[in-house]
Amino acid sequence: MGAGDPEFELLDTGIFRENRYFDVFFLYAKADPDDILIELQACNRGPQEAALVMLPTLWFHNCWSWGRHDEGYGPRPDLWQEGGQVRARHHELGDWELNYAGNPEVLFCENETNVELLFGQAGSGYYKDGFQRYLVEGVREAVNPKQTVTRAALCYRLRIGAGQSETVRLRLRPLAKKKDWQRDFSAQFAARRQQADLFYSDHPTLARRAFAGLLWSKQFYNYAVHQWLDGDPGQPPPPPSRKTGRNSQWIHLYNRDVIMMPDK
Repeated sequence: MGAGDPEFELLDTGIFRENRYFDVFFLYAKADPDDILIELQACNRGPQEAALVMLPTLWFHNCWSWGRHDEGYGPRPDLWQEGGQVRARHHELGDWELNYAGNPEVLFCENETNVELLFGQAGSGYYKDGFQRYLVEGVREAVNPKQTVTRAALCYRLRIGAGQSETVRLRLRPLAKKKDWQRDFSAQFAARRQQADLFYSDHPTLARRAFAGLLWSKQFYNYAVHQWLDGDPGQPPPPPSRKTGRNSQWIHLYNRDVIMMPDK
């Protein structure tokens, strides 16, 4: 390629030849503020039946392994499988459950850094790259056979026909809600769609896409400069150059919030 040639794009690689790809749509609706209904729709756009592994995952933000005990840090929470569902327990959020349809393989590992791979430290554990190592590299001991840690995934191994689709349903809600989780699922989704259509009826395309972009671009942003300079007690110390590096004079800065990141 020369300077006068157009930029090399993903389509130029040929990976979408004959439409051999999947579209996966993530749909969410709320039955109430703490009751979240989820549909994952996988569509095979190709000319032949093909296999797809979907891995919807539930995990806790790691606030327990850094050796800190100030705001935002706390004891290690738990995820485990019980009664055909994934249960979750957190010292502030309480007890929750992730309901799921079908018969997926439920995988567990820790939402913690692989210190052996990243830092070259001696150690052992079910690190957060465990699902990749298990599914891609075939390392069976990368996931926890006891099924009780801080990161859980539902492994759906699907075979989807040409032009066909498969839908996986999930529901995340407080444990106290004992009713059949699928009984009102379709009705709740239909009601939320109707309400959304009514809300955006005056500007159905522009406003809807704008609001969707704002919702999708939310992320947790945590930046405490004095902690960043000192490093975490439970982790390897940062390089000495950090003490005089970027933002090193902003020792008063403490950010811990959910913000919009429109650059997504």
